[in-house]
Amino acid sequence: MKKKTFILLFIFMNFNWANAQNVDSLFTLARQEAFEKKDYRKAIELCKAIEKNSFEVELFLGRVYTWVDSVSLARIQFIKLLQHDSLNIEVAKAYIDLEYWHNNYTEALQLCEQFLVFYPKNDFFLLKKIKILIKLNKYLEAKLLIKGLSISPETKFLRAKIDTNLFKSKLSFSYDYWHFHKRYQETSNQQPWHIRTLTYSHTTNNGTFLIRWQNATRFGNTGNQIEIEAYPQIKKGLNGYINWGLSKQYPVFPNYRLGTSLYANLLKGYEIEAGFRLLRFQSKVWIYTAALGKYMGNYFFNLRTYLVPNSHSLSPSFRLTTNYYFAKSNDYFSCYVGKGFYTISDLYLFNSAHVDSSNAGILFSKNIHNIHILKTNFSIIKQAQYSGIQATLEVSYSVLF
Repeated sequence: MKKKTFILLFIFMNFNWANAQNVDSLFTLARQEAFEKKDYRKAIELCKAIEKNSFEVELFLGRVYTWVDSVSLARIQFIKLLQHDSLNIEVAKAYIDLEYWHNNYTEALQLCEQFLVFYPKNDFFLLKKIKILIKLNKYLEAKLLIKGLSISPETKFLRAKIDTNLFKSKLSFSYDYWHFHKRYQETSNQQPWHIRTLTYSHTTNNGTFLIRWQNATRFGNTGNQIEIEAYPQIKKGLNGYINWGLSKQYPVFPNYRLGTSLYANLLKGYEIEAGFRLLRFQSKVWIYTAALGKYMGNYFFNLRTYLVPNSHSLSPSFRLTTNYYFAKSNDYFSCYVGKGFYTISDLYLFNSAHVDSSNAGILFSKNIHNIHILKTNFSIIKQAQYSGIQATLEVSYSVLF
């Protein structure tokens, strides 16, 4: 009797093992059809061929129904799964995606709010709710909600999109004062510089475009420069920068200037940039630039280099910047240090790019009542061949409308 029982138990265990192996094999094939071959119909057939579907298989089947636009069948799957586990996050995500991707924003918003009651700090539900509010043109609600999220490429993109629709235009005025130490002044024959800038920018769904006028007093002369600048959005995660400027008051300004860059958002909060700047003084000055940035919580770290080629060598400079972002957009604190040229403006000072210099600075930006922005920027620079220092103070005011 014991021998027969043992044989039956052995047969039963082997049957279950074989059945489990069959389920795993079919599910693996279904995933391969969906992800590798993009044959969603075949993936559905394989899922249905599994006699006793597990929770994982049922959830996958609901997702595939979503991908083939079988909205009602996908909805039935997710509702059935939530009846067994009403607080399952993965099912909730799939269900919200279903409604969001098929433009059922009201239903998707209701689901987000339902699960945020139980998961109030879940980034997926918060970000999805913000995206839905944007789709529903509820920009003020979205702006209030996004304040509590840490800075990342995605939240930075969403903040810009919200601000774009709340305030499409900005008018800015800034004043720069450049002071040269007495001994430095004697060596370089420099009087203080005064730079006044007026900028108008307008943001659309395709990017930001601006026009800038500058009036400066340098080298005992006063001149004007006009610039046109654009930050076009090429596609999600890829943006551009284009700048063109013209002046007839050399050496206060270059005769013309041209610049362009590409910005790309990568995975895990990384951002890269590469481009060039061209300044036309008595001769052309080419400057190549590249940067690597990283978002970490409310911090953004950026390492940038400028490379100035000449007939004999390549003159590099480096600048490390750290930004800390507060809850409001345009509310942040920045500090930076560098070696070599830290701004293109330094090229006005020297005839050669081979200058051993060190620099540091701080910047503070404050958003007041969501429409006024005040900025203060202070920096110092020290050249090895001169005994003095250069100090720069910039104050700016912007109004959004």
